Amino acid sequence: MNENINDVYDVVGRVTATLLEEHDPLALAAVLMVMGMRIYKTVLEPDEYQQIVDDVVSKRDRVIPIDTLGPIQ
Repeated sequence: MNENINDVYDVVGRVTATLLEEHDPLALAAVLMVMGMRIYKTVLEPDEYQQIVDDVVSKRDRVIPIDTLGPIQ
């Protein structure tokens, strides 16, 4: 991976904030989640994809609200 994940996170965060000004937050969240899952499904092997899905579900309680958007912890 050539790019720093924090750089990508910052860019996507700014785009997301802009989109939230004019779009339904639930629709935006759905689109972002689906796009992420599609990327994973495209680039990962089936067992790796399943592991990502399991990890996302198992860490659902660690998600912080967007009003505290900042660097990845």
